[in-house]
Amino acid sequence: MSCSAPFTSLEGFRELSTLGKGAHGSAHLVERLADGERFVVKKIGLASLSEREVAVAQREVTHLMQCSSPHVVKYYGSFTNEHT
Repeated sequence: MSCSAPFTSLEGFRELSTLGKGAHGSAHLVERLADGERFVVKKIGLASLSEREVAVAQREVTHLMQCSSPHVVKYYGSFTNEHT
């Protein structure tokens, strides 16, 4: 899987399916329209979280960014928007 730039939005992607849902978020299979490459996007509704829960989510992103292992899913980027 190759990715030339970090994601900054879901523009240019289409959602194929919802893979799972949890207490604060959901995982979705998406396809990049430019080349058909598939990715999993985790959506978290930050507005419904406490400050502590937002901090935990931010730490998870930091850990994913730093992780490099053949046994862990590759992290490509994160972003926030006003609609989630």
